[in-house]
Amino acid sequence: MKKIFLLTALFAAVIGSAMGQSKEAKEAIAYAEQFDFPTPPIRSLEYCYIVLEKGICAMLTTDYIYVTDDSVLYRRPVPPNKLKWECEGLVVPRGIVSLSVRYYKKRQEYTGIVSNSMSTMLKADSVYKISVINDKENSYRAIFTPATDPEELALGQAALKKHKEERNRFLNYQAQNPNRLEGTWKGEKKRLMNTFFIEYDFNGDKLRYEGKSKSLKNRPFVAEGRLFYSENIIILFPEKAYNKDKEVKGFNNESPYIWYYTIQDDILQIEGGRLFGSGIIWENTGTFHRVTSDTENQ
Repeated sequence: MKKIFLLTALFAAVIGSAMGQSKEAKEAIAYAEQFDFPTPPIRSLEYCYIVLEKGICAMLTTDYIYVTDDSVLYRRPVPPNKLKWECEGLVVPRGIVSLSVRYYKKRQEYTGIVSNSMSTMLKADSVYKISVINDKENSYRAIFTPATDPEELALGQAALKKHKEERNRFLNYQAQNPNRLEGTWKGEKKRLMNTFFIEYDFNGDKLRYEGKSKSLKNRPFVAEGRLFYSENIIILFPEKAYNKDKEVKGFNNESPYIWYYTIQDDILQIEGGRLFGSGIIWENTGTFHRVTSDTENQ
């Protein structure tokens, strides 16, 4: 009976932790993922818009390749929040994309693939359209062409303008608020029967995390990387990690960590996914207090 109770308690604790992320955090993280930041520094990319003919829904598939202003190609996994069916239109980076397409007519669904090659690379600030043609009875083929209809062009340009304004507001926040997170923050987090002692050090565009755990005899795990933040998002681009002073191989190849945060006076609250390193999931969320000379001397 005790074993059953213990397993139930462990299961409830894990589920409770997973469900602890607030709606605000989920929405903010999903919003941040649309701005495409594969490697630092975050680049101000150019985008285009794809109009979908009535009855068509489309979804980005696999990776896409986008192009920077200096013509460098980057392969980027499709962000999780973009792996969904869109039935009005899509904002995508200029470059090469692949799309799955669904066409609905009289409640009958027809599926297919639309992909464009290097010879038809999407151009910045352009508007494209996916439509279908009837090859034969009950047989439809999706086609991809530049948009020509004035209303569709206006729709696409308006969507691109809105996306650019939101992106610039997101990307420019850190430069306009350089000291918002500056300094050292400390806190504790309990998970199951373990206690994590956590420290964050924000220094310009650098972020250093140090975690210790009672169950691991307070052996330190340190993660370092480039820092980017908006009004409520923190992004860590992994560069180095150390476990007991030994460097962790492959940490710099991990995807960026995205966390949601709020800050009031000298209290910092962080939500989001946990930090992974040395085969251990490290607790890194919770409530943190800014370290000042006064608190250090107490």
